[in-house]
Formats: sequence, structure tokens, C-alpha cells
Amino acid sequence: MIYKVIKNPPKKLVDIYVGKRSTIPQTLMNQDITRVVRSGVKALGEVIDIHRAKDNDINSVYFPFSCDFAEKIALICIKRNVLIIDSDTDKRLVSQSKELPKLAYLLSVYKEFPSSKEIEALVYAAVKSIITPLQRNQAISLVADELNKHEKEIKSIINLSPCPVEEAVQETVSIETSYPFDPLKPMRFGAFDEYNRGVFIVRAGTGTGKTYHAIRMCMREKRKGRKTALISNLISVVRQHKPKNVKLALYDDEMHEIEEADHFSLTINAIVNDFHYYKLKQTDTIIFDECEKVLQALYDPNVTYIPLNQKLTIRSRIGELLEDRKKKLIFMDADASDKVTSTFVNEYRKNIADITIVNFPTTLYQNIEAHVEELVEVTETLISKKLLDSKSQFIACDSRRMIERLLSESGYKDKSGYACIKSALKSGILVVHSQVKSFKEQADFLKNPNEEIAKYRTVIVSPSLREGFDIKTPFCDEVMVLSNNVLQPLQLIQLARRLRKASKIRFAVSHKVNMWFDITDLGVDQKENETIDDRLEREFLKREALLKFDQPLALKETLKALGFNVIVHPISLSALHSEKTPTIKEEEQESIPKARVLKDSEYYQLKTSSALTVTDRFALQRWEIAKTLDIPVKDVIKEVVEFYHMFDIEAAKLLLQVTHGVKETHPAYKLVSIASALQLSELTTDTTFEILNSVDKKSLFKSIIINKENFINCFDKRHQNMLMKMDIKDKDKPNTATTRLNILLKILGIEHGTPIGNTKNKRVPYYFHPLAKRALSKQDD
Repeated sequence: MIYKVIKNPPKKLVDIYVGKRSTIPQTLMNQDITRVVRSGVKALGEVIDIHRAKDNDINSVYFPFSCDFAEKIALICIKRNVLIIDSDTDKRLVSQSKELPKLAYLLSVYKEFPSSKEIEALVYAAVKSIITPLQRNQAISLVADELNKHEKEIKSIINLSPCPVEEAVQETVSIETSYPFDPLKPMRFGAFDEYNRGVFIVRAGTGTGKTYHAIRMCMREKRKGRKTALISNLISVVRQHKPKNVKLALYDDEMHEIEEADHFSLTINAIVNDFHYYKLKQTDTIIFDECEKVLQALYDPNVTYIPLNQKLTIRSRIGELLEDRKKKLIFMDADASDKVTSTFVNEYRKNIADITIVNFPTTLYQNIEAHVEELVEVTETLISKKLLDSKSQFIACDSRRMIERLLSESGYKDKSGYACIKSALKSGILVVHSQVKSFKEQADFLKNPNEEIAKYRTVIVSPSLREGFDIKTPFCDEVMVLSNNVLQPLQLIQLARRLRKASKIRFAVSHKVNMWFDITDLGVDQKENETIDDRLEREFLKREALLKFDQPLALKETLKALGFNVIVHPISLSALHSEKTPTIKEEEQESIPKARVLKDSEYYQLKTSSALTVTDRFALQRWEIAKTLDIPVKDVIKEVVEFYHMFDIEAAKLLLQVTHGVKETHPAYKLVSIASALQLSELTTDTTFEILNSVDKKSLFKSIIINKENFINCFDKRHQNMLMKMDIKDKDKPNTATTRLNILLKILGIEHGTPIGNTKNKRVPYYFHPLAKRALSKQDD
């Protein structure tokens, strides 16, 4: 046994003691709130992890601060964000800062163990991980004050390492070339010269003619009797790759057509088919178009449209093609990078002399203005004009949800109140996304965008138009890109560049940054004995986290690195706070219960999609409500939705805890004023308590609400504004206090019944709502 339970085995809140059984402090042995566990130093980390894996919460770790292994124990605990207590003196190391709690806790531990270089390094790493300038300056000041050092000294240590977001950006836009680029040498020569064989990695910006030269090369290869193939991740890219005077076959053609073809175009997932792979092995030259996206489809854990077993097969087969030195392979992409494409190619083509890496710089971006603006301000302006302007507009959105919101709030709805593309079309607005391909106008646009685009005042597109389309017809001089942080910066730029003639791009992104996100704990550090699969999966996870952590910063740095003329607009602080706190709307009360019933497997598959319809979102919400309240999905009706959005399950759990006695440092202690005013003790979900009619309701509620600043943070944000406005004045009637008390209790899942008793002894019973009982009972399982 790596640990031993000393007391209260059923409890879910755990205290761990590190030391001898005979020296366990009495404060631990005398309490009945937590499970008490004893562990050794070596096993401590594993013991914490085991309990958390069982959904137990670690309250704190007790150990003598004077023991030989104290620093080691402290390091184990702070890496897992666990509070530590000196078992000899009951001294507790706690955070003294609401703004920077993690950093403040690290500082308190470091001050207790100042000789630990590892803990000191964690302090500075925590400061480095803070990206926003204001927050970082606060952190530097806090560290300087606590350690009695000058801020300049702290800054000099912090600035030794680069900003992790900027570092991630550089890794996505850089590639080490085999030889200097010769600006006088056309792209036609080199990788796309039919006389040159081997493996080529070509990085060339959007609009530089990669696809054109690849097609022309295939035509010349045919004249030399060679067979060619093109592989991409998108059907649209595959279908547009049509060399003239070459017998062409697509992956969905008949077998005999594929067998006889001189050029074979297929999507990445088609390689799973044994016959398709056989055909590839017969080809002489293979082009991987959008190669970085192809590899992302195969290695990014967040990309799930290809099952893992198929991904493994495809990875292996592409590796085998690379190992065949008789073949010429071209990996081309505007975003090809050392960290992904070069890493993959070098793994399988062991002879480095066979590999040529070419980076074609583009000066095209220097003539394009790239504006970075606030999403709220831009969308409000668009909606106020109903998505129309005196000039033509091209609007690119990184999710279908954004498009539906624009349409709905601009008034383009159907009879059911949902966003309606046909209603928008009547005003000259064409919407293009992956789910309306049967819609004639979109089908015509996808077939011939250069001619069809002129028919509309506004064109709105989703990421389905991100690759494989070049719109060269002059339509408008400005592209607007609205992002909900679904796509990474390079993907946003690629989406914006579909309209080739535009000389100005306005990127509207949210400037709200999650201050509490810990980028030092991403779990993407390099590990020993990594395979190529491990390395590439880790790289994509790192990009997803860092490039979306501070989207404005990542986007700005990416645009600068690519050579755009970048203009960053000042952000109105009022705009950042103009987004309303989510509330349950009447249409949601009606629509969520009508949504389809999802199975668990359907929910998890749908949840990862970036292209959700309105009805998809209602179905997801219905499933989530059911799981929270521990009821079947089919039982989520209108009344259940109303209850769910009023009920604050986390606050209710804290109320139950505080009535059983907790320490002042426990989060539940903030609700002690409510428990005390209502005289609640050892409350359970089956308890019924009563309030006498004769009780002065104004005084009762006032004794609670006067302490609202202490307990307000125990409640969800959607309730905080309402609770902050709850005050009782002398002129208010007793009924006002009763109403507000009932609202407060309703938020906690408690409802009142019919008054009982005679006139002199009339009282009102209060008890947990049946749905609250189920939800809270589930939490205790």
C-alpha cells in the first residue's frame, strides 16, 4: 500500500499527512469533515493523483516544515496546486492576492523555503506565463515587493526567455531552406521541373501560383511517360486539380478508370482503400497539396473526422511512399513549417541529400493593410446596417454559429425564429457554408465563384471556403474576417485571402483574454524517447493552446512575420464589457425541450464540431441539462429548462457543506451568514426547514444580504448582478423581503410549500426541489 486511510474513509474531501503515524497532529484526528490519509514522501505525488482520479478533492497536505524532505514535499504539492500546512505549528501557506492567486501562493511557499532553486524557478516561470502587459506588470511588482528586490532585477530575469505565444508564432511561419532563394529564378524551375527528382518541400504564399505550376508539371510528366498523383485534405482542392490532355481519375471514379489514369487525385482519407494505395505505389510523382493541413488531419488529436485506426494506416502508408527513392514527392503549402512538414519528411526519408526545401518569399502581403479590431464593435456595426452597405461586402466567419448570429440579429429569420439564408438572399446576401450545398445559389457560386459573386451585395462565407478557391473578380477592396477563436491565425489569413484583389483585411477578434489560464501547464513539453507520432501530436496541441490563448497577440505577430502592413486599432474598454451575461431566453425555453435526444456517443462527436446548426446547439444544451440534473434527456421539458437556468448547483453544494461545519478558510464558509440566519444545521437534500410567519422577514433578509459582498462570488455570474441589487430599505414592505428571500433560496434549489399550522403558529416549509435533490445526490455518489 502506498498510502493508508487513517480516518473517515467515506469522505470525498481528503487531507494527506506525510510523516510517522505517532506524530499525526490532533487537529486532524479530531475533525470529522475530511478523509485522513497517511503517505510517504516518495509516493506522495502518486497518492494525490490517485485520489483526484477518483474525483476526490485534496484539501491540504500536512507535514513538518522542519523535516529533511520538506522542500521536496512542498515542490510536489505546488506543482499539483495543493495547499500545504505545517503539522507542527498548524501554519498554513495561502495566497494573499485575489488578482494573482497562483503566483501569490508560489511566493508564500518560496518565502518559507528560500533555498529551493526549483521553487524559485517556478515563481519566475509563473510570471513569464502571463502574457497581457497589465497583468504581467502587476506580477512583477508583486514578486519585487514580496522578495524585497528591484523591479528591474525581476524584469531582467523574466526577459531572458521569449514570450511563448510569439515563440509559437515564429515556429508556424519559419522553415529552414536548403539554399538561398534566387529571385530571378522562376518557380517553374526547381521543385516543379520534371528533370529534378527527389523530395521537395515548397513553402510559397497564397496566390504565388503553386497549384498552377504543379498542374503544368503533371502535363510535362505525362509527355515523359510518368504517372502522377495529387493528395489533399479537401475535396474542393482535389477536384480542381485537372491537368489538360492527361487521362484523369478521381478517388470516387470506377476502378477501371483509376487503373487506366495517368493522373490520380484523391483525398487523404482515401489512402485507406487498398486499391487506391496500390495505384499510388504505381505512380512516379506525388504532390501533397496543402501538406501542413494534410499532416494536421493525421496528427492533430482535435481533428476527429478520420478515425484513429485509419490515421495510423495512412501515416504508415505515406511513410512507405517517402521511403521509395524512385519516386518524386512534392510537399507544398503556404504554411509549411520545420516543426511539422520538415520533421515528418526527415523521419521517413533518411537520406537528407534527397530533400530540398525551398521558401518562396512573397512581397504581395506588403501591399495589403491588415487591421486588427475588436469583434464586438465590428459585429454591432454590421448588424446595425443589416449586413448591407453602399459598397459590396465580403465577410468571412470562422464558424457557422457566427454566421447564424449575424443573420438572426440582423432580422433574417424564418417562421420559427431561426437564422434564414433564404430571407437574407432576398436582400442580396449570399451565405456560403458546408451545410447548404443543396441550395442552388450556393451550388452555382461554388461551381463558378468568379462570375456568380457579382450578383450579390454581400457575400458571407464560412471556413468551408478556406482552401481550393481563388476569387480574382474585382468585387470589393476590403475583406472582413470575424473570429470567435475557432481558427488559428494562419487559417484566418488563408480564409481572408480567397478574395485575391482585396487590398485591405479587417480582422475582428475578441480581446478578452483568460487571465487564469496557466500556459506553463500545457503538458506539451518534449519527453524522452518520443516517436514521430508523439512529436507531431504534441506540436499541434501546443499550437492550438498558445495561438488561441491571446488571439489578438498571436494574430498581430503572425501578420507581421508574413510581411503584412499591420494596423492595430485601440480597443474601447466599454466594448469588452458590452457582451451580455448569458441568460435563458424565451426562445431557448421553447426550443431546447424540442431538440432531438442525443445519445452520449452522439453528444461527444457533435461537441467537437465547429459547424453547429442552431438545432445542434439546442440538442447539446438539452443533453448537458439532463446530465447535470441526472435525468433522462427525453425528460428535459420547458419547466426543467427554466429550473436549470435558475438553479446554481455549485452554490447549493457549498450551502450543504457550510451547515455541517467548515473552517474559515473553506470556500463554503462564505455562506455562513445564510445558514446562520435560517438556523440551518446539518442540512441534507431530504431536510425540510420552516420559517415562522411571525418572524420579521425584513430583519431576517437584511441579516443575509448585508453580507452579500462576502458570498457573492460563491454564485454563478448570471446570478451575481441580481444579488448585488438586492437590498432592503426601511420603506420596503415585509412582502418584498419575503419575495427576495424566496428568490435567493430558489437559486439554491430550495422552494417553499403551502403554509401550515394555525393562525398563531403559522409557518412556511422549505425543501429542496426534486430536480435539485437528484442533481446534488449525484454529486455525492
